[in-house]
Amino acid sequence: MLKAAEFFVGGQQLVRLNEKVIGEVSKDHGINATEMGILLFLSGNPSLDTAKDIVENRMMTKSSVSRAVDSLVRQGYIRTREDAFDRRITHLVLEEKADPVIELGMQAQEEAFFFLSRGISEKELENFCRIHTLIQENAREAMKSCGNKNERS
Repeated sequence: MLKAAEFFVGGQQLVRLNEKVIGEVSKDHGINATEMGILLFLSGNPSLDTAKDIVENRMMTKSSVSRAVDSLVRQGYIRTREDAFDRRITHLVLEEKADPVIELGMQAQEEAFFFLSRGISEKELENFCRIHTLIQENAREAMKSCGNKNERS
């Protein structure tokens, strides 16, 4: 049976692999892995287009998202747009300049996923995706619960 420590180490290895894969692509375009991750997130989640969405869904700090967004705006990869109904909300909009960078990042992730899924059947991958989704939902709930415990202390 998988031990908890092994489970978390495996997750960390996947995160590091992803950072390495997108880091190589991002270096070629003068951005860092955090910025590349934000571009990929915005591309893959069109309805989640605010810094708050990125913080909540990618579990990143507000300060790192703020720095990365400022840099991406300066470099012309994204622009900001004020919400039509609530001017306190700022939407992040991908610019055309980001398209080739996003495409290369997605290709790099697909190649890494192909490598990781060698020897795994389509049915096993389907089961893994279903289980992975459940684990993600459980992790979100656990993070909320842990956050509430820390706030009471």
